[in-house]
Amino acid sequence: DKRGFFLCGRLSTAAGRPCVRGAMTARDNLQAQLEHLQSKHVGTGHADLTRHEWMVNQRRDSYASYMGHQSMMLYFATAYNEPVERVRQRFLNQMVQPCGPTPPSSANTIEAIAARMAADAQRKQAAADAAVASVLPSGEHDGGGGDG
Repeated sequence: DKRGFFLCGRLSTAAGRPCVRGAMTARDNLQAQLEHLQSKHVGTGHADLTRHEWMVNQRRDSYASYMGHQSMMLYFATAYNEPVERVRQRFLNQMVQPCGPTPPSSANTIEAIAARMAADAQRKQAAADAAVASVLPSGEHDGGGGDG
């Protein structure tokens, strides 16, 4: 009883369920949803987001929300004892740099990037050496010197 879709070379798995090629796992689906959300909304964050960038996003979102709600603008205007439009202008100006200038980051300097690349290369070489050592019988990997 073959249906119209391709099964992974056989009709079913050992458990009796069909093995459909290309089915998304829950993790892949969640990752796709997260990427869609991040492409649609700028401030949703990502793995490399710094504390400063996160704070800037939070404050800009807050100011945008305040300006979008008339009752909040009236509240702030009353608290500042200023007209609503002046408070709106203040919030717009604060949205430019809500947390001040971006702090200098040593993580993106050329020296830091080169150091990370060198450390990654050393880790990969150590992992490759360990893999070779685990495959070869003892005594065959003497470091390439050879007794020959």
